[in-house]
Amino acid sequence: MVWSSTNKQAANQAFNASNGDVFRWKHVWPEIAKVFGLEVGEVQQIKLAKMMQDKQPLWQQICHKYGLKQTSLDKLVDFSFADMHFAMNYDYLVDVTKARQLGFDAMNQRTQDMFVRQLRDLQNMKIIPKYQ
Repeated sequence: MVWSSTNKQAANQAFNASNGDVFRWKHVWPEIAKVFGLEVGEVQQIKLAKMMQDKQPLWQQICHKYGLKQTSLDKLVDFSFADMHFAMNYDYLVDVTKARQLGFDAMNQRTQDMFVRQLRDLQNMKIIPKYQ
């Protein structure tokens, strides 16, 4: 957003936002699981929004147990948004060529690496627990 708002060539244009790679969730989940010291299980088709609707008291217990900042689950995660992405039965591809042609080159990272970095940041900020 900073680049598009400060680059004259990008003025008044819309851009796709993406890491610039192509990925499948089945390759991302193992990297996310490692952050928490977990193994990836079998694929399950569940609705997170429904499954998580009554988990706020459990989340508060987790926050207390691990000395995390007291946060509300609905402020941390939009489970309906996650459900939409995880339920896609097709590859969702975003073309970032336009931004690259105008000089933006910061979209060159593996999605797995981005998730791991963000999760570790959240752990360091005491928003989610660290794997012990």
